[in-house]
Amino acid sequence: AKSIHEIYQTDMEVSRMKYIKEEPEHVVLEITGESHTICNILRKRLMAQEEVSAAAYDITHPLIGQPEFEVVSPNV
Repeated sequence: AKSIHEIYQTDMEVSRMKYIKEEPEHVVLEITGESHTICNILRKRLMAQEEVSAAAYDITHPLIGQPEFEVVSPNV
């Protein structure tokens, strides 16, 4: 796994992402501290890109789960 990267900072909290799985055209990221709101926006923006063939996320537990985001693209 790679080191954790900061993706943005708000006044109250810092969101981070780390690679769970990384292959040439497939990546799975864990995004700490986020909910459906940001994940859904990110998924929609990724899917709007011509080179992205799949983008999805899952939050396994509604209270304590961290989003796992999966992207399939030749440019990941």
